[in-house]
Amino acid sequence: MTNLNAGARLAALGTPAWLGIVGGTGGCYGQQIVDAFTFSYTDEATRSFTNALELAAGTASAIEAVPSVAEGLPLAVGTVTVNAGSSLDLLPAADTDPDRVFLSLGDLIVRGDGTLTVAPEGTAAIAGDTWTFTPNAVLTLSGVLTLPTNVTIVIDGPIPDGRMNLVDLRGATVLNLEEVTFTLVGGDSTDRVSLRDGWLYTIGSQGTLLWFQ
Repeated sequence: MTNLNAGARLAALGTPAWLGIVGGTGGCYGQQIVDAFTFSYTDEATRSFTNALELAAGTASAIEAVPSVAEGLPLAVGTVTVNAGSSLDLLPAADTDPDRVFLSLGDLIVRGDGTLTVAPEGTAAIAGDTWTFTPNAVLTLSGVLTLPTNVTIVIDGPIPDGRMNLVDLRGATVLNLEEVTFTLVGGDSTDRVSLRDGWLYTIGSQGTLLWFQ
């Protein structure tokens, strides 16, 4: 049995909406056997999961995207929180076009050293434009990615003098890196954010700061 109207009716109900299977025989007892149940809906909103995703400390996790029902439509996930020692692998479906973004992540909260890895056969996006770091927490990115053109860097604590690494991009291929601007929020007038040799980091003065032009 195929019901082509279920998706439209669920959308009309708003959020939350529940999908289930019911039935009756007219008697006191009944038995249902449901086999190979699937639900697909091509509306973009059904592939956007705004739920926050938190990676527990010291754990390895993975998100495997199912084949896209609508051509070229990526799976969108909400804010991702990275705790110390955690990792997240992003895996495309077997039939995914490697030139299309298969998964999009929201804002990043980095509380400890962790890794986000895109499988070699896929391209993912970090769509969130606010990245928040606990001081001295480092995020390692690898694989093929795209980033927002403007990224706001927030340090949740004092910014130390000297260099503080934020993101290790040496194992990542960022397709639009030349178009990306990183802006630091907070700190004092000597603190700034820099991208060099595959590292995104903050740097503050340790004494007298001289500018040469």
